[in-house]
Amino acid sequence: MKKITFSILMLLSVVSFAQRSTPVANSFNGIKFSNQLTRSISDTLYPLSFTTALGCTLTVYSVVGDSGYVVGTNGYGDKEKAQRYDLSNYQLLEGAVTGVYIWAGAKTVATTPGNVVIKAYSVTSGAPGSVIATSDPVSMDLIDTTGSLTYFNFASPAAIPTNGNFFVSMVMSTVVGDTIGLVSSQDGCFENSGYAYEKWSDNSWHSFLSAWPLDFDIAVFPIVDHQFGVGVNNINSGVAVNVFPNPTADNINVNFMLSSNSALSCKIYNAAGMEVLNAGIENFNKGIHNKEINLSGLTNGIYLLAVETQTGKSLQKIVVMH
Repeated sequence: MKKITFSILMLLSVVSFAQRSTPVANSFNGIKFSNQLTRSISDTLYPLSFTTALGCTLTVYSVVGDSGYVVGTNGYGDKEKAQRYDLSNYQLLEGAVTGVYIWAGAKTVATTPGNVVIKAYSVTSGAPGSVIATSDPVSMDLIDTTGSLTYFNFASPAAIPTNGNFFVSMVMSTVVGDTIGLVSSQDGCFENSGYAYEKWSDNSWHSFLSAWPLDFDIAVFPIVDHQFGVGVNNINSGVAVNVFPNPTADNINVNFMLSSNSALSCKIYNAAGMEVLNAGIENFNKGIHNKEINLSGLTNGIYLLAVETQTGKSLQKIVVMH
């Protein structure tokens, strides 16, 4: 699609925002996450619209008239695109955002590319309020559009407000020639109505529902260090676990103590909540044991180890660095 020039950007930025063009849903072949259960035991949060649970179609919306992307760079000069989260929806307690993944479906990159950053916000009157934290920048030429997620790190974790509500927002590059379009669910398919927002060129915040109008979720997924809510995972009930070395290059030792004879399973999930390794089920007697797991087939990154017995489950974050 032909991209807009800086002069067009400036022209359209002064046009009445009430006259936004009709969006066009482009075909997008993306693999959705498996289900809500996987989501709830992962550090990465994503709306149900990005799982198989709601049967939503995923798309990248463009704007009629060759003026960019609805959820990204466009002729209106939008600055940020944000998704709201509420920890109570995930049966989680307080936590902190340590990183964010975005799912980009389209981009162009300038000869000298600019940077994209992620901001975390509190919620004020349903819209983004105060900035909680800002991620390390990622160059536009490193943004993945092949179907993988792009990771943004928070050097200083963003403490989520005690009410559990927060936004994570993509701040787009302002370099002429850089454009980006995020994946979204299709209009009318969402987990919570009106949870997607955008920041206009005048620095005001507006929901996509009121601006376009579109009601959907967008692909900005926070990674949260948290406690698990009662009834979701009974951590260390009947099984005490220690893992080492962590970080690890190839193998990890799972040292555990059982309060009674039990079958034990070990599974590893990636940051998107998808199972990437199943170490199987074994029977162990009461007492202290050690199980070695080969992780050489995993790429570098942060994972979640789930150790489950007949009486409980333990979740441990592990880091693979080959």
